[in-house]
Amino acid sequence: RLVEQCLLPAYESGRFAAVEGWLGWLQAHGALERNAAVAVLGALLAAIWGRPVAAERWADAAERATYDGVLPDGSPLVDSWLALLRAQLCRRGAARMRGDAELALRTVAAESPLRTSASLLLAISHVLLGDVERADDLLADVADVGLELGAVGDAAVALGQRAAIAVVE
Repeated sequence: RLVEQCLLPAYESGRFAAVEGWLGWLQAHGALERNAAVAVLGALLAAIWGRPVAAERWADAAERATYDGVLPDGSPLVDSWLALLRAQLCRRGAARMRGDAELALRTVAAESPLRTSASLLLAISHVLLGDVERADDLLADVADVGLELGAVGDAAVALGQRAAIAVVE
């Protein structure tokens, strides 16, 4: 529970080595499946850090794990975080990615720092499905909201995607 409460704030404050150390310790001690929330966060971070094997391992653990109670970001059910994770990994194609991102947006707490990520994934799913105009509108929103809320990474990715769209058009 301590890692669950501290992981997102530590990551957002740039303490990546600490976060990586905590996740490594949990994995080394067989704790992958003890807490679905931590497993989701571990999978999301592994994916962001470009570690697909670790992301898949943590994601599988997240799907098997359980979680009771309200999540640290205020989301009422772990299913919202699992939907975000499925969208991030895009295991079953772009249409499923869009559905998972939409579910995450509907169910992640309004004040959650993960909302910007869900919006970004929804926009990227539109790019993958060929709806570039809708994607560009969503990406503009992600960039604006991301910068406003301090989700600089999501804002940067959104701006990069917008630039890529502009180059192709």
